Parts: sequence; structure tokens; C-alpha cells
Amino acid sequence: MIQLKSWPEAAKSKQQCGPRLASTPDEYLSCWEDGEFCCVSPKLFGSVMPPDSSPSATVYPANRSFAWCGSSDDLQTALQLRKKFGAGSPQITVGIQVAVGFNPLFSSWAGDDAAATDPGFYFLVLEQPENVSMVAPTFAEWFDIYTQRGFNFDYDAVKEILLTYANLENNGRPFDVLQAWVKLTGCSRECSAPVAGTFAPEISRKCHCNTPALQAWDVVAPWMDENTPGTSVQCFQALFDKYPKPDAAMLRIAFHACNDMLPIYTGFGLGYNTVVNPLVCEGAWSCKHPVNDRYAGREFVMENLPLSVLNNTKTARQIPLAQVPDADLNSVMLHDKFC
Repeated sequence: MIQLKSWPEAAKSKQQCGPRLASTPDEYLSCWEDGEFCCVSPKLFGSVMPPDSSPSATVYPANRSFAWCGSSDDLQTALQLRKKFGAGSPQITVGIQVAVGFNPLFSSWAGDDAAATDPGFYFLVLEQPENVSMVAPTFAEWFDIYTQRGFNFDYDAVKEILLTYANLENNGRPFDVLQAWVKLTGCSRECSAPVAGTFAPEISRKCHCNTPALQAWDVVAPWMDENTPGTSVQCFQALFDKYPKPDAAMLRIAFHACNDMLPIYTGFGLGYNTVVNPLVCEGAWSCKHPVNDRYAGREFVMENLPLSVLNNTKTARQIPLAQVPDADLNSVMLHDKFC
């Protein structure tokens, strides 16, 4: 079973990286294998993906137009987890998911026939591929991306979304980005930020979601299934075909379903989680951890290209991450996730 330190103990154990610096994926892999908490060059990026090394493998499911990756900050967090918990620990898998903004958390992305000892994920470490753009996933950037693809957004809807996220103090306690989602969609916090992989964010009348959110969900929900054919752009097109002038709630739901902009997505290029990273604290102490300290490293998005393109220099490295037994995932001390 996964064991976590209490907040006072963890706070005393905060460490600085270095003196070694990882400037290439190979150097990062060496730090990982040595269990060393190296500093990481901002030239490196990391992304969690299924355990697949084939040239056609993509970081995100094939029906996603874009893939997300974390910055050197998240790569350093991963090395600290590796040093703290040891090789092959499922706590590393949990901690990386929290750092990069997974909510819910997942036990594995391996196939149904995978043995318990097989990797549940790969942690892809790479330099920015040549001719591949990486941008900070802000709301302004997303609106621009889709405008360039022919979508015309209503000014009032865009303004409402941008101002809701720019003025978190106006949305009610605990004044975080999840509360911005609640204000726009009406969906309750308890329905919107689960932790177990078997419990996805629920968008329903039972969860008090407002009518526009429910109407949009009826259209775009199929894209939450990775087997749904099409792309993120086609997902958005389905919404605009049904509702040519979608309001703020509809657009926020579509960004979630089409682009993996979860209820805890920040809109300003940083990761965030209501779940507290296992490097920091556990149990009731989670509620004592301030919102500002729940933000993680910078995020980036790129086209969801196959490994044959992302790793055309053959310098990227895939680090296997252990599966998390369901019993451990469901019993880990994360019960204060909604505080």
C-alpha cells in the first residue's frame, strides 16, 4: 500500500535539485537510473503516454488533434519522486499524474492483456522536435487555434470565459480554477474532480450542471471515448453544427471533451490539481495546503504527431512507469481532494 508523509515532515524534506544538470534525454535517463534529483534544462519536455514504442504511436489517442506535455519543472518533480520512492514504485506514477494535472488518476494505460508487472505508462522525454510548434495552452491560444481553423466565437462567450478565469476571487471559495469551471457549467466540485480512474468527471443534471452545459455534453460526450472516430476539430464542429453560437458554458464543456481541458485546467499555462502531490502531504493536512501551492510546472501543447515525427532524431527516451494497483489507487490518502 502507498504510504505518504504528513505535511510537517514533508515540508522539512523539500530539496533543491542538482548539482548535476540533465540537458538531453539521455542525460535525464541517466539521472533517473541513478536515482538522482538532477536539475533539468528547459530544453526538455515530458509527457505521459501509453506503453507503446511503435513508430505510429501517438502521445494522446488518435482522435485528439493535440497532445499535452510538461516542462522541465515536471521533469524535475518526476526525478524527485524517483529518488524518494525508488525504482518501479507506483507512487512515482501517482505523483507524476498529479503533477501534470490528471484528475481523475489512472491505474494503467496498458492493454487489457498486460501482466501486472508490465509498465502501465511510458514517460516520454524529448527535446522540441524540429518544425513542431509548442505553445502554452492558454484560453487565448486555444481561441486563436480554433479561429484559424474557421470557427467564429461569440465575443460575449469568449469574454465570460476569460474574465471568469482572470478573476478567481469572484467565483467563491476556495478561489481556484475548479471553482471557475463550477461557475461556468454549474457542475458541482464533487462531480468534477474525482481521483480514481473508474470515476470520470460527471456532467449531469444530478450534478447540478446548467442547461447549456448539458446540451453541449449531449453533442460532444462521444469524443471522451478514444475509439470515437474523428479529431478534436471535428468534435468542435459537431457542437457548432448543432449550436452555431455556443455560449460560455457550452464552449467550456467542448474544450473539456474535445481537447482534454479537464475541470482543473487553469487557462494560463500552469498545471493544477485539487489532489496534493505525494511529495508534499497526506490526509487531513491536504486541506491546509494553500491553493497557490497546488500549481505545478508550465504546460505546453503540440500537434498529436506519431513518434516517427516526434522522435525523428532518435534522441527521445521512454521511461516505463509502474501500474498502480486499483486497491492502492483507491485507498491512497487523497480523500481531502475537494477541500
